[in-house]
Amino acid sequence: MSNNRYIILIVTAALFLTSCGTSEAAGAADLIRTSSRAQKNYKTAEVRLGSVEREMNAQARIDYDTETVIYEGEDVGILKEIYVYNNQQVAKGDVLAEIELDNVYLADELEKLRLNVENAETFLALEKQARQESIAEMAQGLSGLFGYEAETLKLRIEKAKLDYELYIYDTERQIGYWKKDMAEIEKKLEGILIISPVDGIVGRLTSLMAGNEIRPGAVVVYLYYITNFRLAINADTSNFRYNMDVEIGIANDQFYRGRIISNPLTAQPDGGNLDFKIEVFDVSEDPADILSLYNTISRRRISVAGKTMDLKGVPVLPYNTIYNENGKRYVMLLEDNIVKKRYIQIGLFNFQSAHIVNGLQLGDRVIE
Repeated sequence: MSNNRYIILIVTAALFLTSCGTSEAAGAADLIRTSSRAQKNYKTAEVRLGSVEREMNAQARIDYDTETVIYEGEDVGILKEIYVYNNQQVAKGDVLAEIELDNVYLADELEKLRLNVENAETFLALEKQARQESIAEMAQGLSGLFGYEAETLKLRIEKAKLDYELYIYDTERQIGYWKKDMAEIEKKLEGILIISPVDGIVGRLTSLMAGNEIRPGAVVVYLYYITNFRLAINADTSNFRYNMDVEIGIANDQFYRGRIISNPLTAQPDGGNLDFKIEVFDVSEDPADILSLYNTISRRRISVAGKTMDLKGVPVLPYNTIYNENGKRYVMLLEDNIVKKRYIQIGLFNFQSAHIVNGLQLGDRVIE
């Protein structure tokens, strides 16, 4: 029988024994005895001390802090004009849009208030004169009165004066309320201005167009803050971790340094794919520079690479010598011309080499 056919029989027997199941204990392995001539036909790798460095990669996106600008008025109106556009930089206090209210209704309300004020002021002037004359007549009647009658009339005069002052106070206060309402309506008739509450970038506009009806609470503009520039990735927590240094690549031609600044495991300790926030270094704090960066990378591919660790002086094997059986890792160990199936535990790996945590010793040789 040729050596090649003999080797095929050995491998076939090993596969058959593997399919029959084995113990997970490191010492319990299926054995296949080989001839002394067969050893030279095996290509083996030795467990030795080495290093493993793994680089993790993920796709990133801009992490927007959003400010929603809404119409906070109480009246239904018409969206007269929007003065900004997508990706435009705005400063706090800038006019974003203008709303025109129902002029017919407001004009009618303004006219009613104007008439109320006019009538109240006219009646007040007449009432002042009448009450002043009445008080004057009572004061004249004091002449010739003595004793109880005089004291009684004095009290009536004092009461009339107090009633007069209270009447003037109440009437002028009501007139003041009406005038205030008139001023607010006159201001509304000039149009409602929607003002930017923050320094930011226009991320998205309302779906309404000029001329459409707009109601209280309607969103006019979505703004993005530009005070902090951050990225976000959704990644496996076994690959990325809090405080890890990362390299950020923008379409493979721009590179920035960064660091993971959030620890999603505190919110979801079970792990899995979670959202990490990334602080980007080498970025100017000038809003204009940040805006330029936003516009540059918002439509480009953003990649993030991070080194989990660099293990040195640990037992390593070539990764291609390790097999997976329903999540269990094993190797085919060659020892004294005997092939053994050995279950192992691996640590960090990078698809070229793997750190062997348990199951093998330095000097062990496995079949590639």
